[in-house]
Amino acid sequence: MKQIDLMKQTERKKKVLAALCAVLCTGLLSGCSSGGVLDSKEKNEQLKDTILETYDALIGGAGTAVLTPERSLEGRLTRGEDDYTGSYRASYTEFTGTEVLFGGTTLKREEGGTLELTCSLSLESGKAEVLLRSGSDDPEILLSGSGEYTGTWEVDGESTYIGVRCEDAVGELFIQIE
Repeated sequence: MKQIDLMKQTERKKKVLAALCAVLCTGLLSGCSSGGVLDSKEKNEQLKDTILETYDALIGGAGTAVLTPERSLEGRLTRGEDDYTGSYRASYTEFTGTEVLFGGTTLKREEGGTLELTCSLSLESGKAEVLLRSGSDDPEILLSGSGEYTGTWEVDGESTYIGVRCEDAVGELFIQIE
């Protein structure tokens, strides 16, 4: 539950940053459009691109902070090209907790916004759920108990995380995201 609370706090911080960025952008662009330093459309576009890139970097850093540190994970995480992709394999022995494994916050992911998730969960006892949290929505349960799941989702424009929540879980978990 701590990770879910942390994700909610991060979401609030991102909204404050977004509001601050919007105020700064409005002030900068409106003050520069009539005979100021930036009086050409091209320079205004460059400024807008720079502001969006800076904002994306800010929220991207905040998004990474939500992920469970690798040293605290029960299993082995192998990162892919970024925090959204890779694989995770865990053998749980009476594990209780939440692990936020993949995801982040980005305006536009360089590698494309569509991701494919494949996971399998084999429980001997206890409870476990593979969760998807997108934007400010409540987490969606993709897989609960033993079984397999395959699906795709879009990550551009909002925070998106994949994690697992366990209660006295004994069993195996495998997640692959490409």
